[in-house]
Amino acid sequence: MHELYLAVKARGQSGRAQEKALAQVLLNDPHYYIELALHYLNAGLYEDASEVLKQIEENEQSRDALTGYYYAFCQEGLGYSEEAAHLYGEAAQRPVDYCFPFRLEAINVFQAALDANPEDARAHYFLGLVYGGLGEVDNAVAHWQQAVQLEPGNARAWRNLGLAHLNVSGDLGAAMRCYEKAFELLPTDSRILLELDKVRQARKESTAGRLAFLRKHQEVVESRDDLLTSMLDLMVREGEYEEALEHYLSHHFHNWEGGYSIHNAYMEANLGMARKAGTAADKLDCYLRACEYPPNLEFAPREPNLRGFLYYPMARLYQQLDDDHKADSLLTVTAEETTAKPTLAGYYQALALRELGEGNEADRVLRELEREGRRLLSGDRTGYERQSIDLAQALGHYYLSKVHEANGREREARRELDRATSRRPMIEREALIFAQVTYAGAHQ
Repeated sequence: MHELYLAVKARGQSGRAQEKALAQVLLNDPHYYIELALHYLNAGLYEDASEVLKQIEENEQSRDALTGYYYAFCQEGLGYSEEAAHLYGEAAQRPVDYCFPFRLEAINVFQAALDANPEDARAHYFLGLVYGGLGEVDNAVAHWQQAVQLEPGNARAWRNLGLAHLNVSGDLGAAMRCYEKAFELLPTDSRILLELDKVRQARKESTAGRLAFLRKHQEVVESRDDLLTSMLDLMVREGEYEEALEHYLSHHFHNWEGGYSIHNAYMEANLGMARKAGTAADKLDCYLRACEYPPNLEFAPREPNLRGFLYYPMARLYQQLDDDHKADSLLTVTAEETTAKPTLAGYYQALALRELGEGNEADRVLRELEREGRRLLSGDRTGYERQSIDLAQALGHYYLSKVHEANGREREARRELDRATSRRPMIEREALIFAQVTYAGAHQ
């Protein structure tokens, strides 16, 4: 199409029809224009590449910083150094939002811009993105450091530095400083706030402190589901079940495939309400609500559906309410729930078996769970290769805590639980999810 445009232009015609058709083919997308221009650039045809980019550069609504830099690079390749320097400067003034250079050729483009102006902060920022995408983190960090030194107001560069410190160098103090600066510059950016909270979590800051900070920016929090979920988790951990449930029942969550822990969090809030309830009937109401699947959570039950962790305590409540028939039916379901390898499901299975008078079988199940816990603590991760070493160790301690609890050894149970939560503060949820996945092959 572009070749037809050039042929029409060569005959002295305007070529507007062909230019319009080309814009439709390229969807007025800057990256498509750059991709087409690169076909010419890689063949040394700077003038043809320049003609491609000139078309989008004349469209102020579609052009961006990247097309500006590439267009300047073409002009420099044609020998128009002064014009190129002017165009590099103009491109550097355009917003960096939604600009993600990733092509290898971009290195030459931005290096040329720096040769023309070593103090071009945006060229450093974009080079950092290219090198980051290539996995050359040291080069990326070096350019982002130059970017923020030359342009301290570039929130995206501060955020990228924070991310590098968090995920690569592990320098949580530096990560915290970078994210705080980024959020100061962009206080409405939900992703920066989400990642800032992850840094606070990695630094093992208190749940109360993290929650207080997120509440100061609640409007931003509520604009992003995963950020809101993090805040609600903190509410549940702080015992603020009622407020958390208000959000779980009123906010429409848009879950990605695999993002099923939202229902676990909803259940935890209801179970927290059960612990606070005064009567057996009120506690049972909370458990019944925990069994529900509110449509706004966008999550439906999976089959087979692990239920013993809810059904066993519900059975005990039905016993208190003299409904032995309902209690026995729930205990029977729980006693039959077996996972391929020992998991938290075994704890509830053993308790149900005891209630049904099958003490020997209950003891066998608990011995298996104890052996699994000790195996994990010995460093044997067979069957847990997809889990981190930290999680496997925490599961080992957690399984031992449940065995001690089932056998009435409260002191030992508390000791092992403390060891588990010191490694993984959310181990109770993680152990349940692992049992659910093992039982059904999917999160519940």
